[in-house]
Amino acid sequence: MRRLILLAAAPLAAGLAAPAGAETAIPTPDLIRNLSQCLKVADDAERLACLEQQARALTAASESGDLVAVQRDEVRELERESFGLSLDSVGNLVGRLAAIGGGGAGEADTPGEEREPESQRLEAVTLTIASASEYQRGKLRFVFENGQVWEQTTSDTIFLPHDPAGIPAEIRSGSLGSFLIRVRGQRSVPVRRVQ
Repeated sequence: MRRLILLAAAPLAAGLAAPAGAETAIPTPDLIRNLSQCLKVADDAERLACLEQQARALTAASESGDLVAVQRDEVRELERESFGLSLDSVGNLVGRLAAIGGGGAGEADTPGEEREPESQRLEAVTLTIASASEYQRGKLRFVFENGQVWEQTTSDTIFLPHDPAGIPAEIRSGSLGSFLIRVRGQRSVPVRRVQ
């Protein structure tokens, strides 16, 4: 079962304006809180009326764009695609979305299903090389199948075949906002994302 993260448009916009490193919790939208309150109504007819009213309000908010549902997989894909870019507001938003997407380790999406522990930040990605070329003496530019472009920042040697297409490369976060690439078990070399 895919998990959904529901967002109210105003808190989402406020989250984009949050300063880098700020932990801004996205509150549960009133529409969701009101819907869950309906479940506490004891009388069946009143509970049904309440649920119908809140379902209509939820549908109207979704259709008008005031409430947006994002699937956890979409958040993970956004984080993967933006890995290495200096987009503080997007990175912070992705971290907050991952945090509000449900409980932590051990909470299941469906009964009987155990979920792996999750970290807030993506630490590494494995991408497939489409091409690699020397852009400066001793420095390589890597173009990956997903369109990302990374450049080596030092002249450390990376051994590649003449046509490296299809070779996987791991890019991971280093210290102080740096990134390192590792190809075919070789030593990690500093890189930066340019596209």
